[in-house]
Amino acid sequence: MERIIIGLENGNPVDAEPYKSAKRKVFNGFGLAIIQAGKTSGEVTVTASSEGLAEASVEILIMK
Repeated sequence: MERIIIGLENGNPVDAEPYKSAKRKVFNGFGLAIIQAGKTSGEVTVTASSEGLAEASVEILIMK
């Protein structure tokens, strides 16, 4: 199984965007991605981008 994003959240109580969307706006600078790991160890790179801001990435090591 591949590593996939299974949900996105922003903490906005009135945001009706589905959790399983491919993208989500942040709320007060907050964004949360829930990642499902596969059956093997490895790295996942999560990248956030927004118009007018520098793109940022983080690598997460998944250990089984």
